[in-house]
Amino acid sequence: MTDDRIYTPHKAIRGIADHRVDHLAVSEPRSRLTRLARIWAKRLGTLTPEQLDHSPGDGWTIRQPAFHLTKSTYCADAVGDLS
Repeated sequence: MTDDRIYTPHKAIRGIADHRVDHLAVSEPRSRLTRLARIWAKRLGTLTPEQLDHSPGDGWTIRQPAFHLTKSTYCADAVGDLS
């Protein structure tokens, strides 16, 4: 019993799990972006200029989305400053 309330075990476990998820959610976006940046840097760093400028089909070259993404701040701007 807490604060004159009685919780079922399921309700207590769900509350603890949700609280944990909230704490993890604070660091996950930064961690995910850091991992993604490392993957991109490592992959792009292995390619020659010719490979970067090659298009595997009718679409963009590999270089084009890499530089396009560095300028893509629309979603981050929509969220705003979280500091």
